Amino acid sequence: MPQRDASRRTRIVGALAILGIIGAAVGTILHLHAIAIEAGTHEMRNLSAVLAEQTARTLQGVDLVLGSIDGELKRHPVSDRSGNGAHAAHLMLRDKIAGVPQIERASVVGADGALLVSCRR
Repeated sequence: MPQRDASRRTRIVGALAILGIIGAAVGTILHLHAIAIEAGTHEMRNLSAVLAEQTARTLQGVDLVLGSIDGELKRHPVSDRSGNGAHAAHLMLRDKIAGVPQIERASVVGADGALLVSCRR
């Protein structure tokens, strides 16, 4: 019987050791998972901030160009499509959007909704 008890104790100790190792492995995995989630969240916040800043700067650049176009059109209005300032407006639009990769096309629409002049980069 003593040998049987020793064998039983050995199996119990072995089973507890295995459970301890599995528990430690699960704990380590959960800890590493939490660290990875936290690092990913931090990276996403940083990326979001960078993208928000870049988007704001892009929109500011476009807004400046559109404001400049508006100012030019107030000084030299386009009265109709047939000519009265349309060619000059076309050239001005082309010059204004030439250095702005965010603007592919600019158009001037009259008060009646008719297209007066348009230009592609």
